Amino acid sequence: GKGMDARGKEAEEAEGGEAGEREDHGVRVKSAAQQQQHQQHSPSMAPAVHRGKTPRISTADIPASSAAVPAGTLTKIPAHFEKLLESPMGAPVVPTNQWMPREGGLNPPPIFLAVGGMEMLIDMMHEAKDDGSKAQGASAVFEACANNPGNQTTLANAQGQGMHVMVALLKNGTPELKSKAAQAIAAACGSNAENRTAVVQAGGIQLLISLLNSNNVTMQENVANALANVIKLRLCDSGEQPVDQESVEFEGLRQLMLHGGVQALMRAMKEGSPRVKEAATAAMANAMEFSSENRKTFQEAGGIQFVLDLLKGGDPHAQENATTALWNSMVDNEDACTQVVQLGGISLLVQQVLAGTEVGQELAAGAIWKACASDPSIKDGVRIAIPGLVQLLLTGTPGAKEHAAGAIRSACVNSLKNKEELNKCGGVEALLSLIRDGSPRVGEQAGAALANAMANCEINQITAAQNGGMAILVSVLDREHENCSEMVGCCVTALRNICVGNKERQEELGQLDGIRKLIACIPQDREAIDSKKMLMTSYVLGTLWKSSTSCEANREVIRAHFMDGLQNLMTGERFSADVKSGAAAVIQMLSSNGTSLPPEPQKPADL
Repeated sequence: GKGMDARGKEAEEAEGGEAGEREDHGVRVKSAAQQQQHQQHSPSMAPAVHRGKTPRISTADIPASSAAVPAGTLTKIPAHFEKLLESPMGAPVVPTNQWMPREGGLNPPPIFLAVGGMEMLIDMMHEAKDDGSKAQGASAVFEACANNPGNQTTLANAQGQGMHVMVALLKNGTPELKSKAAQAIAAACGSNAENRTAVVQAGGIQLLISLLNSNNVTMQENVANALANVIKLRLCDSGEQPVDQESVEFEGLRQLMLHGGVQALMRAMKEGSPRVKEAATAAMANAMEFSSENRKTFQEAGGIQFVLDLLKGGDPHAQENATTALWNSMVDNEDACTQVVQLGGISLLVQQVLAGTEVGQELAAGAIWKACASDPSIKDGVRIAIPGLVQLLLTGTPGAKEHAAGAIRSACVNSLKNKEELNKCGGVEALLSLIRDGSPRVGEQAGAALANAMANCEINQITAAQNGGMAILVSVLDREHENCSEMVGCCVTALRNICVGNKERQEELGQLDGIRKLIACIPQDREAIDSKKMLMTSYVLGTLWKSSTSCEANREVIRAHFMDGLQNLMTGERFSADVKSGAAAVIQMLSSNGTSLPPEPQKPADL
């Protein structure tokens, strides 16, 4: 039999300080192009299971330098900046999984399907037909739809209610037909929400759960793969934001939980054959994607240990599924993060980064990112992963580069040893390369990682400066902010950290016209400023302050082009306390020529 694809992801941002970090997560999947690239080797991503005949599912911180501060520079950070100290920006993202049809199968030719062949296959599975006809029809539907979104859509649009017919086979067919029907349903639901909805509306979830308790391992595998894909949400296909949880798209997950499907999947993960465990792990990863209740059930039932055992002893595809489930289990679940550490999970994830498949490396980097952001105590344990993460920055897929940069970003928070290890591995240069040449999504994480790597770490500040870091970071300020505002914000903070307490680098920033470009990052239409633009304004003010303490030329540019703007930001009713106090700090620094401390921020009158 063959399985299908499933998997989730986590991501989003974190706010925190030196005392800790917090991270919220959503779920995500690989783009179609990324999926196609992975499919040339194996299933795409983490809930995947593919082998032989069995298709699978398969910012920054703002402190002064720890080195001696040159005379005449500021030595204290305004309180409102301290809460941004080394706080990570951005979030990990995880791709999806699919499998390839087996060689030699009955794969209907496109011309046959284009002239009504799908309706013929549906008709072959109707109740009035003999078992041989039903078996051939189900096998052909499976082969046609496996990893083929176009044929899945053809099935959804075909006359004859194909999904309802296959659900009827789950109920009334022989054991062999039930297994083939489950296999075909798995294929048909791989990337098609209409087919998933049809299965749920026909009562397929409850039937699949009952069949998962079969003693037939092929049946169990096909059923687990079908469940994995039927409960997938649209977000896994396109990266869209999930729809309302009261919508029909969530009904499959609700039915799974209502009829004991989570418990059945947990039993399969514990007691099943290796391939059944893989498929059940993929389904469980999807079941946890948007359900904190399922994450808790998974963790309390020993799921963390189950997936760590797969990571330790499974084949590469099983390891990919296990890493996805591990990642999703940690979303908004600090107890799960703690268990991962206590049970030795970090060393297994490090092993995946160093020696896993492309998909496994990407997933492991994302899981390390999540774990690091949730539990600062593991930073020492992930130090041995830094060389592998740097290698992913240089040679990984776009998703792997993003996750590796995110993991480095979190690993560097409040860890001087990790920052120094990054330097030894050439990580600073690799991050600069991604900022210069990578996509806005990758550049955002690389910018945040570089900002954190330079915080209180003079050797990384020097390395970045010697490798053209100032010019690379300033060039980002010229980008269209609406398309990459997060990346710009991260690089603004990186500029702050590279300039801290260093007159030469502050002068270089001015020579690159960086001060004027920083000012241009602050929205001109201050009546329409939103929370995102407010945050950007706060970052820019912090960087203007830190980049001018030892450079009179930079202070002159601010006086010439931004004094009215600073007064407006300090007194305007629409602006946040952070913006007001930041503007006040810059004004005070300008009035004292950078030699005295700015005032402590004042509590705004409206609070």
